[in-house]
Amino acid sequence: MKVRLTRGIALLTILTAGFAIGLLYRSWDSQTSTWESGVLVQFGSTLLLFVPLAYLTYRIEAGLERVSTRQEEIATQQEETASDVHQLAEEVAQTQADLRLTREQLSEMVRERITENKSKDSALFKAVGEAPSQADVFNSLVRAMEMGVIPDQGCRVDLISDCYLRFNPVWRSDNPVNPAWRSYDPDEISAAQEPVIQLTLERIDTTTLGHVHWSAISSPSRIAVEIAQLMQSSGVYPGDNLFDAGKIFADLSALLTLGYDSTTKGAVEPVRHIIQLCPPQWAVCDDGVYCTDQPYQIAAWRLDEDWLPHMSGKTWVDINSLDEALRTCDALFKAGALAVKPRHPGDAPF
Repeated sequence: MKVRLTRGIALLTILTAGFAIGLLYRSWDSQTSTWESGVLVQFGSTLLLFVPLAYLTYRIEAGLERVSTRQEEIATQQEETASDVHQLAEEVAQTQADLRLTREQLSEMVRERITENKSKDSALFKAVGEAPSQADVFNSLVRAMEMGVIPDQGCRVDLISDCYLRFNPVWRSDNPVNPAWRSYDPDEISAAQEPVIQLTLERIDTTTLGHVHWSAISSPSRIAVEIAQLMQSSGVYPGDNLFDAGKIFADLSALLTLGYDSTTKGAVEPVRHIIQLCPPQWAVCDDGVYCTDQPYQIAAWRLDEDWLPHMSGKTWVDINSLDEALRTCDALFKAGALAVKPRHPGDAPF
């Protein structure tokens, strides 16, 4: 409507100017009547004076029209911007609502995942004792090291008196001429290396009697036969009736399960880094002796104290289990096979 009005003013101005010029020309051309000529001049001059006023009005109207149009555009842009901002705010709020979990939801999710992981680990450790395979034993040892259940030098089970079998996961190079053995270190293992379980027959103080390397192609029965043959060649074989191959894996499963349960149940001082179990109550760890059913531990550097008379007065103590654990831990400590080392005579007192 405003555009039409402005255009009408412009057209009216042009017509008025033309009509005024026509009147002035008529007054100049008409010399017959002085009165008529004066009227034409007066009227033409008046109309001609109206032309600048009309043109000025036209320019003002055009400027106002541009300002009004620009204001409408700005208002439209502001409305669109406000709509976009509101929509964006809603999208951000929705995204935050989707990402934000309540404390209960987060806790429940974490508990579910922890429970799932514990179920997998428990099934793996259980399989070691019931139906052992090289892969299950190897993976269980690696998992136990990752969780801190056993130390980096592996763990061991009791075969006969003063004779033990140590389990340690290692990797062997695929070079058949000069195989290179490497202890467990996932950051240094290449795809060309084969996972192997190193079984070490050793005395109570870790004196080595021999090794058996369990690769993926060997069955548990074949490995058990090789262990028996190694014991025979070392002079420590107890005889066919006393050699229980199944007990080896059952004891390993019990050690891993006990350490894993103690690590994951939230105990203040869990039984960790287990080297050997002394059933039914005590475990030898890499820094001392730990009770498996009571919050009680004896540091390795205090083993020279007279612990048996002191502990025999406690009704909950299995004294035979403790005696075995103390003797084993003392032998390992003196051999330097624990995380803590014995002091030498020349060491400073502090």
